[in-house]
Amino acid sequence: MAKPAKAFDCDYLVIGGGTAGCVIAARLSESKENRVILLEAGNWDSHPLLSIPGATPITSSASRFNWRVYTRPEPELHGRELFISQGKVMGGSSSINGMVYTRGQPWDYDHWSELGCRGWSSEDVLPVFRKSESNDRGPSHWHGGAGPVRVTQGRSELAICEEFFHAASAAGYAFVDDFAAERREGFGYFDTTVHHGRRSSSSQAFIHPAEHRKNLRIITGALARRLIFGNYRAQACEFTRRKGEERINVDREIVLCSGALRSPQLLMLSGIGPADHLHALGLKTIQELPGVGANLQNHLAYKLQYAVNRPITGYSYLKPARALRTGLEYAMFRAGYLAHSPTCMGGFLRTQRSVADAPDIQVFVNPALVGKIDQGLLNLLPKQHGFSVFVNQGRPWSRGEVRLRSRDAADNPLIHGRYLSDPRDLDVLTDGVEMMRTLILQGKLKAIIERELLPGPAACDRKALEDHIRRTCTNHFHLAGTCRMGEDPGAVVDSELRVRGLENVRVADASIMPTLINGNPMAPIMMIAEKAAEYLTQARTRTRNVY
Repeated sequence: MAKPAKAFDCDYLVIGGGTAGCVIAARLSESKENRVILLEAGNWDSHPLLSIPGATPITSSASRFNWRVYTRPEPELHGRELFISQGKVMGGSSSINGMVYTRGQPWDYDHWSELGCRGWSSEDVLPVFRKSESNDRGPSHWHGGAGPVRVTQGRSELAICEEFFHAASAAGYAFVDDFAAERREGFGYFDTTVHHGRRSSSSQAFIHPAEHRKNLRIITGALARRLIFGNYRAQACEFTRRKGEERINVDREIVLCSGALRSPQLLMLSGIGPADHLHALGLKTIQELPGVGANLQNHLAYKLQYAVNRPITGYSYLKPARALRTGLEYAMFRAGYLAHSPTCMGGFLRTQRSVADAPDIQVFVNPALVGKIDQGLLNLLPKQHGFSVFVNQGRPWSRGEVRLRSRDAADNPLIHGRYLSDPRDLDVLTDGVEMMRTLILQGKLKAIIERELLPGPAACDRKALEDHIRRTCTNHFHLAGTCRMGEDPGAVVDSELRVRGLENVRVADASIMPTLINGNPMAPIMMIAEKAAEYLTQARTRTRNVY
């Protein structure tokens, strides 16, 4: 291999400028004694559409902002390959996602603690959530008031939303004003990372205020190729960009923040992972860790759709005059439909199969008939008045894996989702769908429904519904678990996120989750990053005290 053309030196290297990496790089560079480099494969989040909440249908799948990967054919889904949206831009998926800010259930974190993850109970993580957040409700036991991430309660001007809430009430479900507080089961408006009509992504909140610090170097368009070790100690990282191959020498620690697909990919390319898989690709095993790339989890989602007989849905905004007025309203005042998350309402349900004293289903309500995200904007936009309801299996049992396609970091990894390989997932998801079909026919909402488009009359019994779920279900791109945290031999990182058997390398992103939380992962990933920055700072303090 040719000698790298150029080398940099730093104390801390953060690989991945996504939801987690932006947090860690900004926190570490708060101390002037830390020399920090942030490496991001995508470009800066300077495109104007990225800041407009209502432009999410465009930005969430655009190839210029997205890795755009697919799973391998899924046996339990009739051999279909599922599209996976993952941000490839500064801020990562927090720059292109639906901006829904939920934390999951307290049970999720207490379960992590029960699995041996010390310091990760719901009581442990609550102050860390508060640290990142500036909620428009103001500071409280549940919320932060001075953090970098601006959080506001979602809202919608469309009447279909209120009609849905009336139906939920008629079905016996509570209206939840704050999903982060004590009552979490029911329906309401989700909190969103939106402030004054603009997206408050991880990059906008953490990196942009810090980007001019002299001790922080940000390198974009840079793909990490492999980590270099000496005596099990991480010493450097090789990466490529347009100028060719380059190298970063690291004095203290490397932190992988590349997500549940690319963090395990980079570890395996560096010789860390299942030895048989590495050997098959001709890679030298530095540290055998069978858990690298295993334990893949995701939220499988099923979409119900209903046509309505009144002009009260998002289809109204596609009329030329309304669209022009909406655009002007946003341009002049940062207000109106474009100033809010398109999917800002929903809730959490508990099926009878829930193994926890907590909801096991998450529901998203979109006030329009949305199409498939990976088939272009024209397919995604509605063709008539109606609304969509997405039902997530919030706490899946099925486990997949991530494996290398080749020894080239530019090749997308192989993704084996193995969705519904555990039959309990289909049982819970079907229960959730049946609960929503019953809810939607309650109260005044039933009177304005013209017909059920999905699943439709053919799914007249549970067996037919299960088959339709297998044929049409999608996912919400909430990948997690592939560098599992724990203190057992099968874990990849310990409770302080250090890779087992190695020195000076940690992982801090959704891949460390031992089990996927029932909720959107953006806020938990920021929390993980905040804790990682604290662990890194504490480690430096301990080292300083030794000398």
